[in-house]
Amino acid sequence: MLTLPIGTLTFLFTDIEGSTVRWERYPEAMRRAVARHDSLLQEIMEAHSAHAMRNELNLCNWTRKPQNAM
Repeated sequence: MLTLPIGTLTFLFTDIEGSTVRWERYPEAMRRAVARHDSLLQEIMEAHSAHAMRNELNLCNWTRKPQNAM
């Protein structure tokens, strides 16, 4: 079970501009772009003790240390 964080958190929300239209026109390219996006964020988050929460449509990143915010 996930332990919820306590205290001050810093959140990062990312957005791929124009993604709705791009998903409709270029679904395979978007799958690759989102995979690359997620891979880069994962690498950065691990380097800064950050964590990610994902649902079907969104990725939210958070860290307990504001100085580690990306």
